Amino acid sequence: MDFVSPEHLFEELPLTKEEAGILDEYICDYDFTVVGKQGPEWIFSFLGVVRAELGGEEMILEDYDLLNDIFIRILEWMLEGSDYLKCFEGVKLNDARMQVERYLDEAIASREAVRLIDAGEEGEYITSKLEKLMVSGYLYKKSLVWITLLTIVRFSPRLHLLPARGLVLLVYNTLNKPNPRVMERFNERVALVREQDDTLCFEGYTRDQIQEAVWILGARILLGDPVQEELASLRSMFFRYLYVLRDKEDEVIRKNAFNSLLFNQKNAVFTWEDLLKFSIPVLMESIAEKTVDAIRNCQGRLYEGHGQLLVETKAITLAAPVSLKFDTLMEIDGVALKLGYSKKKLSFEEGLVGTTQAWRGILADFSDELRKSVIHKKRPPVGAVVNIRVKLVHNFKPTLAFVAIVDPQYDGQGILHVSQVTRARLDSLKDILHPGDIMTATVVESEDDRLQFSIWEELNQVAVEHLRVGDQCNALLLSEKNGFVTWLSESGFLVSTPLAEGVSEERGGTIFWKSRMSPR
Repeated sequence: MDFVSPEHLFEELPLTKEEAGILDEYICDYDFTVVGKQGPEWIFSFLGVVRAELGGEEMILEDYDLLNDIFIRILEWMLEGSDYLKCFEGVKLNDARMQVERYLDEAIASREAVRLIDAGEEGEYITSKLEKLMVSGYLYKKSLVWITLLTIVRFSPRLHLLPARGLVLLVYNTLNKPNPRVMERFNERVALVREQDDTLCFEGYTRDQIQEAVWILGARILLGDPVQEELASLRSMFFRYLYVLRDKEDEVIRKNAFNSLLFNQKNAVFTWEDLLKFSIPVLMESIAEKTVDAIRNCQGRLYEGHGQLLVETKAITLAAPVSLKFDTLMEIDGVALKLGYSKKKLSFEEGLVGTTQAWRGILADFSDELRKSVIHKKRPPVGAVVNIRVKLVHNFKPTLAFVAIVDPQYDGQGILHVSQVTRARLDSLKDILHPGDIMTATVVESEDDRLQFSIWEELNQVAVEHLRVGDQCNALLLSEKNGFVTWLSESGFLVSTPLAEGVSEERGGTIFWKSRMSPR
């Protein structure tokens, strides 16, 4: 075919005055005088310039939509409206065609994002796609879906107002590929939740509003924050809202809320997995399990020359060094804030903020005392019994699990081998141990660069404590020797029973304990 010049191209694809103006504004630096020297490949150089301009950070949505539409029309003309690609032959033709098709798919995915933004449907799209991704890990044309998602992130003016579920999923799914705009919009949403705090607490709310605030604040806590006091404040807000959702009945929630503000407690006591299930019962189960170790046993602290801080079930008291009288400043949900003074009565004219600032020194000293009392953890010796958390099961060696110590006294990371889980021969720990599982273990090796744990004895102890006459469980018959039968229970421990008297076998390997047998 004849060589196609830029003039010929735009005769084939006439532009409106608005489109011509946009193209001139963004492509004005392109040197069309080199077209003849490049031959038919000039158009790919031109397309590269257009793609680069479309990726420019300063472009507004309206300009992007116009320029992207021009880009799509050129690509469609190259594929379906002309024989331009016949300028190339062989492998070069195939490469050129594939490049045009890829450009077109990406541009159409971006155009879909613009359509969703214009229709106000970007929130539904993000939530729907990311929920499907969390279920299976796969999406049809995943790379193109992500182009649509990230184009929405780039241009949507309502990103910070997305449904909480969609926004939290978006934050989670961009953790490994950080997107500054996602975090900016997410922090805007956190700020909005903070602004609405008084309304949600005192002026009426719906359970849905409170629950959305819980998801947003939960994600903020898991992301962490360089400002400790800020994170403690957000953590307190999170637990206050959760306390409301639980009908103000859970003492463990109330303790977390108080300790966040009073003692700068900032640990999450839940995981992303717990939060992303979007289930209050699941979240509560995790919090209840982990709070015992997280909350410091610090009901009261005395500071020489400064005063006393006392946390009780029905009151929080800030007292001067010598306090003879106590006044209740205010009461929230049955919990009083009390101030103690000596001879001179405290003035509350400045209100709660002024009074709280007056006591700021006491709280600061309290934080200093906490820092002094922090236990410096050490490496555990062989034989030490510690709590461990499963980090992951090795992909290529599934008989190994990587674990970390979760203990107030000891610190370190190591491995748990299948041989230290059960005496039965197992080829994999997958579907048996899962990331986040916490269990008691014994240190069996403690070198400078190696920690190894065993949970075999602990599993057997569990069996001794919990097996009762008549208990039923699934077990696998392993062997018969010297008048005894050896079984592997579904909980992972081995049990030996007399050959004739120990068990009665039913379908599926179900056995009943006829007598109190100690595991091997």
